[in-house]
Amino acid sequence: MTQVLGATTNGTSGSQTFGISSGTSGCTEDGAVKWSKAAEVYAEVNLDSLRREMAMGKGEYVETFASLLGATDATRPAMLQLFQSEYAALFPTASTTSGDLLSALGSTLVQHPELLG
Repeated sequence: MTQVLGATTNGTSGSQTFGISSGTSGCTEDGAVKWSKAAEVYAEVNLDSLRREMAMGKGEYVETFASLLGATDATRPAMLQLFQSEYAALFPTASTTSGDLLSALGSTLVQHPELLG
């Protein structure tokens, strides 16, 4: 419960917005994707919901997750479509962990920096 509250608070307190607008989230100088702690915690706490909603390409959990990753209102629909089209790579097994998901997302999103706002 504390992790859910922390992830929700981090996502709504403006810290993510500051990170996006100040260049402290998204891609690093070497092109690698850098995740916010809020995105990491959110993925861990909500993995089952993310698994289900990424397969559908829509839903409250996956919309929030896309925002935590750096998607804007304009890029969120394309990111959700990418989650759905790359589902098999993002969740290759039934035992895929949140760390596995974030690693696969890093490999996928580095090819689509325009989605990170």
